Amino acid sequence: MNKIGKSKTFLFREIKYSDKESVLISIKFIYSNIFFLFFALNLLLLLNLISCNTTEPPIIPPPPPDLRKITLTFEDASCTEVWLRVKADSITLPVEIKLMQETTQQNITLTVKDSVIYIDSLNPNQTYVYQAVLNKDTTIKSEKITAQTLEPTSHNFTWQSWEFGQHSSSVLYDVAIIDENNIWAVDEIYMNDSLGNPDPTLYNIIKWYGVQWKVERVYYNYQGSNFIAPLFSIIALTATDIWVGSNQPMHLIYNKWEKWDLLSDIWNGWINKIWGTSKNDLYIVGNGGEIAHYNNTTWTKIESGTTLNIYDIWGDINPNTNEYEIIALASDHTSGKGTKLLRINGTNVENISTEGLPLSMDAIWFRSLRKYYAVGDGFYSTQILGNQWLKNNSIPKYHKTTISSTNLNNIFLGGAYGLFMHFNGVEWNNYQFNVVSYNDFFSSIDLKSNLVCAVGANMNNKAIIYLDVK
Repeated sequence: MNKIGKSKTFLFREIKYSDKESVLISIKFIYSNIFFLFFALNLLLLLNLISCNTTEPPIIPPPPPDLRKITLTFEDASCTEVWLRVKADSITLPVEIKLMQETTQQNITLTVKDSVIYIDSLNPNQTYVYQAVLNKDTTIKSEKITAQTLEPTSHNFTWQSWEFGQHSSSVLYDVAIIDENNIWAVDEIYMNDSLGNPDPTLYNIIKWYGVQWKVERVYYNYQGSNFIAPLFSIIALTATDIWVGSNQPMHLIYNKWEKWDLLSDIWNGWINKIWGTSKNDLYIVGNGGEIAHYNNTTWTKIESGTTLNIYDIWGDINPNTNEYEIIALASDHTSGKGTKLLRINGTNVENISTEGLPLSMDAIWFRSLRKYYAVGDGFYSTQILGNQWLKNNSIPKYHKTTISSTNLNNIFLGGAYGLFMHFNGVEWNNYQFNVVSYNDFFSSIDLKSNLVCAVGANMNNKAIIYLDVK
């Protein structure tokens, strides 16, 4: 035990520190360790704070995309006009845009998101480039588009004419072209019998077989007996789907006649005109304001709201709705009760403004939302239904009875005293004095592809036909 104690004493003293110095060293040692420990704790705390702070710097979102957009599309054209559709998306209305066309421009105020721009006084058969630009911010612009005006059609036709009727008063009322070898016209034609004597039984159909016309009869069977009457209207939907009208409709379907005896609460009067797109959607119009619709199973009366005679009906696809716009024309040639235009929508009939139209009118033709033409005691047109109808005073002042067209650059007009005219999209040509006779009267004209056929009567009580035979 002593040895061990002496050894410790020896060792302690070998360091040669006094007891006071030992205490001071111990205190310094303790303080140094406390400082180190404090530093270490703070370092650990700092590292811990750094390692625990996982919050990334805030991401600044990009600015919202500019949704403002102008779209320009080509809609339609005649020889001298174009219709463009402009759409303004995410743009506060009203707004002004510039419509640029090569070196020219015009300011247009848009008040609705989707509208049509009409441009006239153009040249035929020419391509125009258009672009719409926002006035306040020219960086907002449409793509450039092209618009092609129509080429004028030719006035050069090779006409051949025929007369029919050997006694009484013969007349052709309506005509329908199926193809160059198949044309039908409805009529009231009186011929002599095989012995050369007047045949009192009329013919009510005449057909073109490619090289000649042949008069035929269509009888109406009622309660076991055959009856015959003049036919006033015809439409050929296809070569095997043909409709004719007298005081009842008749339908030739695959060489078999389908006939009706419509009750007076559905139909009562002569059928002046037939229009439709198929046997599922067919209209007949006639005297006393009569309108009826056929849907392949049922005839339905449509209340027209007028007792005026309805002389014509026409329909065309509305480019905005992709549905047919259907308009009938009613008038009174004798009593001066006026003219009515009736828009038919299902079983509903809406009266359209006739401001500017005279009391006596006969026919109507139109391209929906483009041009509307009405003829009778004058030649009238309007671009927008509801606006005033404007008279074309350059057309001869003979009564007009029929108008037919395949497009805005191919319109035929016919009427009294041999009035027979063609509009090629730029100008009118009158065949009144160099092709047809002043004695001729035209009741109907039909066009199909390059074919033209006009029918009527003359002052010699003959039925007449003019056919372009290229």
